[in-house]
Amino acid sequence: MMQTQSNDKEFTTIQGEHANKTSEVLHKDSTSSVNVLRNNTQQETNNFIEKTDLEMAKAETLEPGTVMMTPEEFKSFKKEGFRVVLGGILVHLVLGTFYMWGTISLYVASWLRAEDPSIDISIVKMVFPFMNLAMNITMYYGLVLGAKIGPRRLCMIGISLIALFTFVSSWITNFAGFLMLYGIGVGLANGLIYMIPINCGWKYFPQKKGAVSGWIIGGFGFGSFIFNYVSLALINPSNASPSAISDGTKYFTQDIYEGVPKMLRILGACYLVVGLIGSLLIKTPSVLPANPEYKAPPKMAKSVKKVNKGVETFFEGFFTINCLMLVSIMFGGTFYGLTMTNNYKVYGMEKIPDDLFLTTVGSVGSAMNGCARVFWATLSDRFGFKKVMSILLIIQCIFCPTYDLISSSKGAFFLWYCVAMATEGGLLALLPAVTGRVFGPKKGSQIYSVVFFGLTTANLAAFFVSKYGQKSLGWNGIFWLSFGFTIFALVLTILFDEYPDFTKKKPKKIENQKNLEDGSSGETKSENKI
Repeated sequence: MMQTQSNDKEFTTIQGEHANKTSEVLHKDSTSSVNVLRNNTQQETNNFIEKTDLEMAKAETLEPGTVMMTPEEFKSFKKEGFRVVLGGILVHLVLGTFYMWGTISLYVASWLRAEDPSIDISIVKMVFPFMNLAMNITMYYGLVLGAKIGPRRLCMIGISLIALFTFVSSWITNFAGFLMLYGIGVGLANGLIYMIPINCGWKYFPQKKGAVSGWIIGGFGFGSFIFNYVSLALINPSNASPSAISDGTKYFTQDIYEGVPKMLRILGACYLVVGLIGSLLIKTPSVLPANPEYKAPPKMAKSVKKVNKGVETFFEGFFTINCLMLVSIMFGGTFYGLTMTNNYKVYGMEKIPDDLFLTTVGSVGSAMNGCARVFWATLSDRFGFKKVMSILLIIQCIFCPTYDLISSSKGAFFLWYCVAMATEGGLLALLPAVTGRVFGPKKGSQIYSVVFFGLTTANLAAFFVSKYGQKSLGWNGIFWLSFGFTIFALVLTILFDEYPDFTKKKPKKIENQKNLEDGSSGETKSENKI
């Protein structure tokens, strides 16, 4: 009995010690688990804080209105940009009917002479330079207005006005009224929206401004290629030649020119449909990508990898030698092409009286104008403005003084005119791109409205020279004058500073202008919407 009690007491003691050891082990395990959990939680918290700090640091370095896009979002952004460029091409197909005047002017002159026999072709040719002048007047204000009402809405308004003025002019048999509607009215609407698609496209492809301008303005060249044939099919499907002679100039007879009103109405309807489809594709991005590839410079020669900071105000760019030189290059370089655009059919009828052939020449020349814009602008992105522009002007120097020597040959006449249109198209593609690069994204588009004034003055000069100087100079003399202007543009191109530093000098006038713009009714701020 006593032995049994002693065994029970020992068992109880051992059991108690075992329980204490087990409790200690469990306590140690529990403490260890808690410590591990605490350490893991602290590490995760630290990682989260570091990640958040990194993201905040990245966010602080992003420009206002930009966002870091995923690869899928960036791909979608680029697709949207391609749609905008396509819309710009369609809009410029309509705007490019500006070049149709050389094809239809003789028809319109014959039609207007039925009401007023004192009208002649030299007066009717006035429509072309005045349309150009009207474009220049509204180009700057189009950018400002587009920032306020939106680029898509402005394009739709501009296209509707072009179609309306073209349609209504079909009832105007008075030259002054026709000039106001078809010349000045269409020109004002054209200028309002000319830079809008280009400016929108630049926002999607900032490092490919040359290619974007080339493709969109290429549509401007193709516009008359398409609608030249439409107008010929509507008014002169039998390819009749002008036979009514007055003061040495041949005009079309009534059976041909009475189709002018119908032609203008159908053209107006076509402009409306094509232009509105294009306008619906025009837009600006709601946000810009902060992705490095968005602003990655294109592959180019080492000599053209510099980047300009540009100017802060319109007048800072306006009062520069760079702006004056670009205006002068535009004037000297385009004089020849504009002379041929406005006169090729009248001149051609003297040498080769074949309306279908000359319409084909004008149409293919317009296509060359459009293709050349893409070609030259793409080369400019690769090799820089000065090299490409110099080559273009040298080609023009070779061809323009020899035109009168070969003009009796159909093949040579065709080739020389196509080269004239290709060089003019290149000029009109290179200059918007280099203006954007030199003066920067903020004011480059507005400064181009000043550079475009060189085209307007060249057009006016070409009109007055052909009207008042053709008899004394002859066509050969006009071509040699064109050669002189081209040499002038070539010299300026060689001397031009493609990468100026506008930060060196900031006159007081510029600072005052900046203050005025910053304090204005939101014009400067709203420009970022385009």
